Amino acid sequence: MKKNNEATRGRAAGERGTFECYLTYACNQRCVFCFTPGELRRSGTIPFARLAREIRAARRRGHTELSLLGGEPTAHPDIEKIVALARDLGFARVFTFSNGQRYADPAFAARMKEAGLFGSYLSIHGHTPALHDAVTGVPGSFRKAVAGVKNLLAAGVYPVLICVVQRRNARYLRQYAEYFSALGVSRYVMFGMKFQGRVVEEALRARRFLIGAPQAAAAVRDLFGWFRRRAAMPPLIEHFPPCLLPGFEERMTDYYPEARPRRDADYGCLHPGEGADSSLGRAYKDLVYLPGCARCACRAGCQGIDANYLTVFGPAGFEPLPAAVPPFYAGWPARARAAARLRFQDLP
Repeated sequence: MKKNNEATRGRAAGERGTFECYLTYACNQRCVFCFTPGELRRSGTIPFARLAREIRAARRRGHTELSLLGGEPTAHPDIEKIVALARDLGFARVFTFSNGQRYADPAFAARMKEAGLFGSYLSIHGHTPALHDAVTGVPGSFRKAVAGVKNLLAAGVYPVLICVVQRRNARYLRQYAEYFSALGVSRYVMFGMKFQGRVVEEALRARRFLIGAPQAAAAVRDLFGWFRRRAAMPPLIEHFPPCLLPGFEERMTDYYPEARPRRDADYGCLHPGEGADSSLGRAYKDLVYLPGCARCACRAGCQGIDANYLTVFGPAGFEPLPAAVPPFYAGWPARARAAARLRFQDLP
């Protein structure tokens, strides 16, 4: 979760947040909405020696969490050494952002836990092979991803499921949560589609997955009812402007209500072929504001709207909020309301 208000809670004075390392842009899937542009997908892999230097430097600067991303970070030949190095340097938590394919090997999952892996964000976009494999372009990827979830849980690594909400899976989000919660998953993130990378480069393939942002937001809002009934911690949300989900701002990883002009200062990011730098330029690529956004009650914390989305769907549904609204859980029963206020780090 890049630069989010979730990660800043509970940090000791002088500590910095997450250091993000995009180890490689190589990947064993070709997800239809991968937002990494083609030129970056061809930019190679960072050698271990350089990674070690940058990770050590990040720890000296006070970074306390390390996220390993890609492409597919587990495709890096030294992934286990990288995790072990971070553990030895004293990083409190190490995460991978993975498609879960390598974790289908229980021995690998166990070795990653032994090396020091705390958790893994797994991109899984449906609760059936038909839904997930259509996204990844790899038959059998759902079966492997589910095996990866089970193996991580068995090894004591916390899986966090990332689901990009799109036309084909939007109506099944409750079934998705039901299926994976039955396996033991308790952490979810719902992403809005980013209109960059393959969505633009492979427009014909992507067309059948596209969904209007208001419809995607409605599906997420409906999903929260499932968590309410079970008094379970609801998902985090990313890439949804607050005007589409008013009252859900506390669950948005990319909403910053505080006046923090250098909010990226606590974060660092390393990409193949580049130096360590802020990741704001990539995470918030091509976001814009509509004329009416200036009078929105959430304008100060909103990151904007995807400009490429607007060229496809237009501005319908993005209306400025005249005032802040009560949080989504305001009328929930007490147990459900308490669960709705949990953060990921509140769970062991």
